[in-house]
Amino acid sequence: MTDVSVIIPWCEDNEAKARAISSVQRALDRVPQINGEIIPVDDSAKSGVSRARNRGIEQAKGEWIAFADSDDEMGENFFEVMLLPFMERQDIDLVTGAFVTDDTDLSAAKSSRADVMSGFSFMEKKLLDGDVHVWGKLFRREKLADIRFDESLTIGEDMLFVADYVLALGKKRAAAVIDTPVYRYFINPEGAMERKFTESFLDELKCWEKLSERLKSNAGSFSAYAFSSLGAIRIRSAVMVAIKTYRLPGDERDSKLAVGARKQAKKIAETSMEVPGAFAGLSLREKIKALLFVHFEGMFARMSAK
Repeated sequence: MTDVSVIIPWCEDNEAKARAISSVQRALDRVPQINGEIIPVDDSAKSGVSRARNRGIEQAKGEWIAFADSDDEMGENFFEVMLLPFMERQDIDLVTGAFVTDDTDLSAAKSSRADVMSGFSFMEKKLLDGDVHVWGKLFRREKLADIRFDESLTIGEDMLFVADYVLALGKKRAAAVIDTPVYRYFINPEGAMERKFTESFLDELKCWEKLSERLKSNAGSFSAYAFSSLGAIRIRSAVMVAIKTYRLPGDERDSKLAVGARKQAKKIAETSMEVPGAFAGLSLREKIKALLFVHFEGMFARMSAK
């Protein structure tokens, strides 16, 4: 019997919560060998999704922990597919599957062979390539130890949680990557990255700075490609934050907060462009934006405001 705990933070939308819980229950019911518990964590006080997830981790009793957002759906095939690598190799500590954003049928149980890699390889091949979400994954609970979500962040907390987990796995070949879709993500048109600039957008810069510090402390374990990839990400993030500030209305565009954010973003962009391979890792469009921001900010401001 395999014990699993599924943590679902939710806030206000009871209909979405019920849909998410029903999808998790269907996935659990499909595998009789699973002893599952669903942990909805009420975040109606709006203390933050990170705090809610951390409370869920403290309550969890399962050997494995999965996360689901209350406005998403877990595929009916989730556990049937995701537990396969563990059945074949007892040393697996992380399993990650693919996700969809449309109405693709998620009942198919057939899975391709899992690509097993070390925690450090997962960092280079997956996380720095965009696999930064906590949903659509299975984490072995005992390996979490004191790893928790950073409650000081409103953006990037998922990425840092996964980063800390795979860094803890280190050189051990314990991460299994499956390309079978097992999770349905609903894009929120009012999500954090879609909103106008607020102080919370500085967390977009902070989270990648925190990851940079973590990689530097493990520098001997990563190739130059990892640092160039992170450099490119930091350039994109800096440019994005700057664009957001220039799209603010009226006086807000020149507020102390907006001006300070642009200065911080510009410094990050300039520093990251010096990382070997970082600028080369950008698309042509991204390179033009970065160069304009760093060297011709007036033109960049006029273009961004449109």
